[in-house]
Amino acid sequence: MKQILLSAFLALALAFPVNSGLNFNAATAQVNFGSAASIDDLATCTFMFIYRPTTVDATFRYLWRKEGTGTTSINHHDSDLEFERDYSTTPLAASSTGDIISANNWYVTFLVDGGAGVAPRIYHALLGSALAEVSYGGQTTPVGTLTTDAAGSALVGFRDSTRRFIGDIAVVAVWEEVFSLEQCKQQYWRAFTTANSRLLSHLGFNGTGTQADWSGSGNTGAVTAATVTDHAPLPQPF
Repeated sequence: MKQILLSAFLALALAFPVNSGLNFNAATAQVNFGSAASIDDLATCTFMFIYRPTTVDATFRYLWRKEGTGTTSINHHDSDLEFERDYSTTPLAASSTGDIISANNWYVTFLVDGGAGVAPRIYHALLGSALAEVSYGGQTTPVGTLTTDAAGSALVGFRDSTRRFIGDIAVVAVWEEVFSLEQCKQQYWRAFTTANSRLLSHLGFNGTGTQADWSGSGNTGAVTAATVTDHAPLPQPF
């Protein structure tokens, strides 16, 4: 019985990567997750990021962008978060207010698009603090249909010389599901796949080689210029 339990524990532990992360300070550092169908045109979805910015200023610091005819972008600008997606009549837009990001601290953020007619949500926390919905500087409910982004690749980090991420990113995840705050809390310390997972990548687990997609959707990432760094202070194995 002890041998069976030990084997089960090892199988579970090995199913998750050990601590890792990627640093995006280099000018063109990014991870490209491609334009696979499983992350195209997600009319309802939840994004998760665990990250540590090392610079906070008036320049956009991109965590994510997906561009085709339409665009999904997630970034921080000064000390706020911004979440935008193109819809045919009224685009989705949500931005936080107040100083909720500072340099050299780890954060976990969930961004939720519930689809047309539903106000977008941002849940955010300094890592180790309670996850909560932000106060909004702006919150625009989308109207119409999501504008296709099927032609565009999903990119983390570099967009151009002034719009790129500077700092470390440990986890990137996307679900084709509208998470509640309670569901986000369940993912907080150990992100896990569900039937609706479309991307779950623990950046740096494979060094700067191909970044594995643990969701089973096959959206592996190609690294440009990023380097391996220490992971967020999360339990082992994360």
